[in-house]
Amino acid sequence: MNIKIKFLIITLIFLNINIFFAQNNIIDSLSLELDRSIQDTTRVRILIRISEEYRFSDPEKSEEFCLKALKTLKDTNTIESKIIWTRINDNIGISKAIRGNYEESINCFFKSLHVRENIKDNEGIAFSYNNIGNIYKATEKKDDALKYYLKSFEIFKELKDDKSISMALNNIATIYAAKGEFNQALNYYKQAEAIKIRLNDIKGLIYSYNNYAVIYDLMNEMDSALYYNLKAEKLLIKEENYDNLLSVMAVRGKIYRKKKI
Repeated sequence: MNIKIKFLIITLIFLNINIFFAQNNIIDSLSLELDRSIQDTTRVRILIRISEEYRFSDPEKSEEFCLKALKTLKDTNTIESKIIWTRINDNIGISKAIRGNYEESINCFFKSLHVRENIKDNEGIAFSYNNIGNIYKATEKKDDALKYYLKSFEIFKELKDDKSISMALNNIATIYAAKGEFNQALNYYKQAEAIKIRLNDIKGLIYSYNNYAVIYDLMNEMDSALYYNLKAEKLLIKEENYDNLLSVMAVRGKIYRKKKI
C-alpha cells in the first residue's frame, strides 16, 4: 500500500462516529445561546464555536459561520481582536483545506502568520507553522512540511507546552515515515509517546501504538507490528472505544496474513 495512503488511514480511523451525535446537541445549544446574546463579543465567540463544530461534518457551513463572525467582529485594532481574527481566519483556512482548496487555505494561514508575527503571538505563530506544514504535507511537499513542523516544534519547546510538543513530534514523525525514513520516524514517535505517558493521554497513546504497528509493518518487522497493534487494542477496550477497535483488528488481520507469507 502507498505510504501516503497508509498514513491517511491512521489519521482517519480514530474519528469516532459518536462525535457526530454529540455535535448536533452542541450546535443546538450554541444556536439557542446565540439567539439570546446581544453583545457582539459574545456573538463572535459563539459563531466561532459553531463554525468549529461544523468543521469536519460540513466545512462549507463552517466557513459560512466564520464569515458571520468576521462581519460581527467590528473592532480589529486591539491585540485581543487580532488574536480572535486569526482564529477565525485559521478556521476558514481549515474549511478550505478539508474541501481540497489548498492554495486558498495556505494563503489564509500565511495571513494569520503575518498578523501573529506583528503582535508577537508566539503560540499563535507556532500553530501557524503547524497549519502551513499540514498543507505542504497534504500536497506532498514533504521537505517544506518538515521545515514548518520543525519550526513549530522549536517554539512549542520554548513555551514548554507538552501537549503541543507531542503533536509536533507526531507530525515530524509522519513526514519521516512518508519519506521512507522509518528509524527517524520511530525516534520522533517515541519522544511523543514519552510525553503522552507523562500526560496520561490515552487517546494519544492509542494513536502512537497504531502508528508503531504501521511503521513496523512497512519495515516488515511483523512481530513488533503485532505487539503494538495488540497494545492499541488493549487501550481501546479499556476506553470502551469499540468503533475504532474494528479498524485496529482489520490492521491485525493484514499483519497475520503477512506473517504467513
